[in-house]
Amino acid sequence: MQAQAVYEAATVGEQADALALLSAVQAAGQQLALARPLAVSLAQISLPDLPDPPLARPEDAAILRSIAPLYLALELEQTGLLKAGSTLAGLYASGGLRLAPGASADLLMQYHRDYERRLPTDDRYASYLRLFGTAPKDAAPYAAPNAVNTGFDEAMLALAEAMHHYANTSPLHGQMTTAQRQIRNAARRLAENLVMRGGGATGFIAEETLKQISTVISLFKAPDIQAALGARGLWEAVAQANAWGGMQPRRHALGVSASARNHLARARAGVALIGWLGERAADLFGVGLLHLERNDPILAQGTAWLEATLSLLTSQEDGSYGF
Repeated sequence: MQAQAVYEAATVGEQADALALLSAVQAAGQQLALARPLAVSLAQISLPDLPDPPLARPEDAAILRSIAPLYLALELEQTGLLKAGSTLAGLYASGGLRLAPGASADLLMQYHRDYERRLPTDDRYASYLRLFGTAPKDAAPYAAPNAVNTGFDEAMLALAEAMHHYANTSPLHGQMTTAQRQIRNAARRLAENLVMRGGGATGFIAEETLKQISTVISLFKAPDIQAALGARGLWEAVAQANAWGGMQPRRHALGVSASARNHLARARAGVALIGWLGERAADLFGVGLLHLERNDPILAQGTAWLEATLSLLTSQEDGSYGF
């Protein structure tokens, strides 16, 4: 009975982690969809250059919303998801994975064949470094000189802390006003930090990366692929693929480590926070206060990102991908 209870608990936990991943990817896709129409309409307008344009331009909202999916991708890279997808495709193509012919096998083979047409890994890693100042540990060769955003972590942390503080502030008028001002200042600083680095091909890279993530999720969701890997769910299949790929990860009973779960939590919260910057871009640079109710859902995202970050910082787990 006890063994059955443990198995059922593991299954429930695995399903929750898989749902969290799908929710995060869906949110990132929504941000990209919001960015796309605005970017297209602006591209059709020819305007003369003006000196020193303010940051709160209409296109800045689109830029910020295009950046949000790339933050999701960065955090998912840290869980080993994309690395596992490449390993899985390579195993199948080389005959190392027993999988009956069918839809899953066809998708897996197509993913392998599309390797040459996909966005190069160095372009993706360079975008992570340019926008967020970090990337998987093998990304160093792709960092262009002076192209690493060393200010992102501090700015993101300041926003998350300001939101967490506001959500827990005494409802006295003076304290509330100060807390709202702190959020606006931190949000403005983060928006400036990202917008000045988020032009060019950022939207295209975000779209291509999100497509790749969605395909890899579809592969690891497939029951026959999970069975071929000896896994009970999506994240356990990812862990198994990475183990077969020679990463020699630390194994966890539930298939996903606390570290990977924290990166997933940061991914979900980060998409929401950066998307919120795009939504409120015009308000961040006004002369008045940023109006924000204490029960606004975005405040919980700030707390979630902060808690996951602190947990990662204090974690003693090793392994670059968290398994």
